[in-house]
Amino acid sequence: MIRKNVLSILEKIRSGNFNSREESIAKYWLHHLNLDKHIAYSDEDFERIGNEMWEVLMYKKHSRAKKIQTLWNRITSAAAVIILISACIFFYNRYANTFIKIKVPAINLNSTEIPPGKVSATLVLADGRKIKLSGKKFGEIGKGHGISVLKSVNGELTCLADDPRAVLEPGFTLVTAKGETYMWTLPDKSKIWLNAASSLTYNAALDKTFGARQVYLDGEAYFEVTHNVERPFKVKSNSQLISVLGTHFNVSAYHDDEVVKTTLLNGKVLVAPASGKGVLKSRGVYLIPGEEASLHGKTLKVKKVDAESALDWKTDRFVFRNENIRSIMKKISRWYNVDVEFQGDAAKFRFGGSVSKTKNLKETLKNITLTGDLRIKIEGRRVIVMR
Repeated sequence: MIRKNVLSILEKIRSGNFNSREESIAKYWLHHLNLDKHIAYSDEDFERIGNEMWEVLMYKKHSRAKKIQTLWNRITSAAAVIILISACIFFYNRYANTFIKIKVPAINLNSTEIPPGKVSATLVLADGRKIKLSGKKFGEIGKGHGISVLKSVNGELTCLADDPRAVLEPGFTLVTAKGETYMWTLPDKSKIWLNAASSLTYNAALDKTFGARQVYLDGEAYFEVTHNVERPFKVKSNSQLISVLGTHFNVSAYHDDEVVKTTLLNGKVLVAPASGKGVLKSRGVYLIPGEEASLHGKTLKVKKVDAESALDWKTDRFVFRNENIRSIMKKISRWYNVDVEFQGDAAKFRFGGSVSKTKNLKETLKNITLTGDLRIKIEGRRVIVMR
């Protein structure tokens, strides 16, 4: 019966004679085709079939019958049909209850285009002076207040005063606003990727050859720390202290989030609750690769996770796995620099899927509404989510 239902909808898509509910279901399948690693087909298979079927769905109604027939002939080879139908059956089984609830998504189309975020940041010197940094990979990336900021090929930042007699106080803060992200290399050769609406502060100790290396994070960052057994690397946030020797990990410590999350990809880290001054409140826990520590108030919990999924913000896609819409919209708010408002019981909605971060805001939100009965309205830089 399931196969019959799947084939029936695919046949309607092929012919161009499908209704809005069938279109939403087909799009829903496409959004979930490659989210589950248990399906033994390559990313290339899913992307090829998904893109071609999406083209079919997006054809204008007045030209559907003729053009869709031609397009469908290109994708109905035996291998393609097997891949598509088996994936659809899998997700129909898994999300059958959700399909019943799907309605035509609603989003106003006359809103101003809001572009995605970009590579950019602001460098704040120790004396408070600010210099805007461009997305250039190397060379002079910023200039202001009589200071030039240079970025080397390997990502290190250097500040040079126009007046050679000037003395610059050591220490920097890199700040990304909403809609910005940035990557650079610290003086100790450790690499940092800073997510939107975040800041990271480091001082002269990183230039030295002795003593602990310490940075202060507000927001989210991914670290690839250079190994140095004699100089531990410490990441301090408003409620947590992480100590490492050399490892790769992600920290999400936004001041407006209730939970601080630390996800380890390789190496070993010690995570512990801490006061504002960095004094440990209790004994911490060591993480091994594939574990994530969640600090909520004074409670620290550890669980196994797909560590790579914590790094979707470093890629060109958002990946959501049955995630609450409030959490989703908070990420979108930071990336697109918009404010979000919820009406009714919209905040209870959950979503699983993958959407592009390179499209404008309207396209991203349209993709999210395909999987449920959410309605979204854009007013300037304000997004209203309704059911």
